[in-house]
Amino acid sequence: MVFGESNRARRIATFVPSACLLAACAALTACNTTPTMDIPVAQDAPADFIRVEGTKPIAFERVVSGIRSGTVVAHYPADGVPGTSASLCNYGYTGEVTETWIGASQQLSGWRDDLGIAFFDTMTGRGFDVTTDPGKLFNVPDEIDRAQYLIAARIDEMRGNFCEEHHWWDGRPLGKYAGEVYLDVTWSVYDVVQQREIAQFTSNGYFLKSKASTTGFMEAWRGAFAASADRLAGDADFVAAVSGKLGPTAQTAGLPESGSAVPGSAPVFVLPNLPLSQRPFHEVSDAVTGSVVTVVVGAGGHGSGFVVREDGHILTNYHVVGEAETVRVRFPSGLEMAADVVRRHKVRDVALLRVPVSGLKPLPLHLAYPKVAAPVFVIGTPAQRVLEATVTRGIVSSIRPKGLTGREPPLIQADAAVHGGNSGGALVDENGNILGVTVAVANAGGQATDSLSLFIPIASALEYLNMIVDGSPPPS
Repeated sequence: MVFGESNRARRIATFVPSACLLAACAALTACNTTPTMDIPVAQDAPADFIRVEGTKPIAFERVVSGIRSGTVVAHYPADGVPGTSASLCNYGYTGEVTETWIGASQQLSGWRDDLGIAFFDTMTGRGFDVTTDPGKLFNVPDEIDRAQYLIAARIDEMRGNFCEEHHWWDGRPLGKYAGEVYLDVTWSVYDVVQQREIAQFTSNGYFLKSKASTTGFMEAWRGAFAASADRLAGDADFVAAVSGKLGPTAQTAGLPESGSAVPGSAPVFVLPNLPLSQRPFHEVSDAVTGSVVTVVVGAGGHGSGFVVREDGHILTNYHVVGEAETVRVRFPSGLEMAADVVRRHKVRDVALLRVPVSGLKPLPLHLAYPKVAAPVFVIGTPAQRVLEATVTRGIVSSIRPKGLTGREPPLIQADAAVHGGNSGGALVDENGNILGVTVAVANAGGQATDSLSLFIPIASALEYLNMIVDGSPPPS
C-alpha cells in the first residue's frame, strides 16, 4: 500500500505498573479524539453460482491508484472497531489519528504481486481461465500470450478503520492491527484481438480483519480487493464480455467508431453456399480473375477485392478503403463504378463494399484452412492499375493460428509473390476456391519480401464482419 506517515502520537513504551493500568488507560484513551470513519455499505456478496463456462482466457495486468494524494483513507478511532478483538485498541494514541494516501495514479500491484495473487485465486475459484498464474515457474510468456482479454483495475476509493493492539499489562504497542477496509474499484477489459478497451465495470469490496496481526493491514486490504474481484466475477455483463459476447461478432460487432461503419447491432449477413470447384485452376482461371476487381481510392491509391455475392457485394481490406465512405471499383471487363463501404473492421483489416449492379459471379468460399505445401494462387492488381488480374503461384508455407505476435487472429502464410496493390485480393486453392484475403508481406531482416506473403483466412474475414455462409450456424 502507499500510505504516508500517520499523525499518531508518540507511542508509550515505558513500563506501567499494573495498579495504575486502569487509570492510565482511561486517561490516555480520552486523549484520542479520532472518530470512526464512515464506511459505505458494500454490495451484497454474489449468491453462490455455478462455475462459469465458455469464457475466454484472461490475463491480469495491474492495479493502479485513482486516489488523490493527501486523501485520508483510514482512521484509528478512539471507540475501537466493532467486530475486532484487539486488546487496548489504539490505547497509546493522542489527538486525531489517521492514515493519508501519498502519490498520484501509480501502479500498486502487478500480476505477480499481492493483489495479483488475490485476483488469480478469486477468479480461478470461480472457474475463469486466468493465464497469469503467479505460482507458475516456467512457460509464463506462452501462457500470457494465450489470453484473449486483459484485465486491469483502478482503486478509486478506500475507507478504513483500524485498531493497533497494545499489551494488556504495560500498555506498549505491539505492532499488530485489526480493522476493516472498503474499496471502490473500476475494472477495465481490453480485447487483445481488437487492440482496444471494450468495457468497464465497477464493484466494491469490504473485509473485516477481526484478529490483530502484524500483517493485519495488508490482510484487510487484500481481502477487500478480493471481495471486489468476487463481485466482478458474479457480474453477468463481465462474464459476457470475456466470453466473446461483446466481441467482433456480437452486439458491438467490433466495428470502428466511424459513422461509415455499420452499427454494432447489424444483422448477420448471409452469403450463398456455392459448391466448391473441382476443376483445375487453369480451366477456371478466366471465371476467377473476372470476379477479382481493382479498388481505387483517392487520386492515386489502389488495392484489390473480389465478389462474394451476386448482388454487388465485394470483399477487400480495411487498409485499402480506410475511412472512405465511397470508393471506385474496376472490373477486368473495363466496367468501373462507385462502391459504398457498408461494413469494415479495422483490426482484422477487412471491409465489405457494394456496387449498384446485380448478376455478378461470386467465387466459392473454402472455409477450411489449407494444408501446408498445398498449391495456391494469388489474384489482384499489383503495383500498377494496368496490371489488373495478375496471377502468381506458390504453396502454403504455414498456418499461423495466433498471427505473427501470438496475440492476433490467424493468418495463412504462402510464398506466392505479393506486391503493393494486391491487398484485398484473392488467395485461391488449386481449383479456384477462395481461401483468404491478401493482406501483407512479412519483413525479413527489416526488408519486405514477396516470398513471405500473408493472407486472412476467409472464415476469419467473414467472422469479423458478422457474415456467414448460408446453412452455417450464426456467429456465437
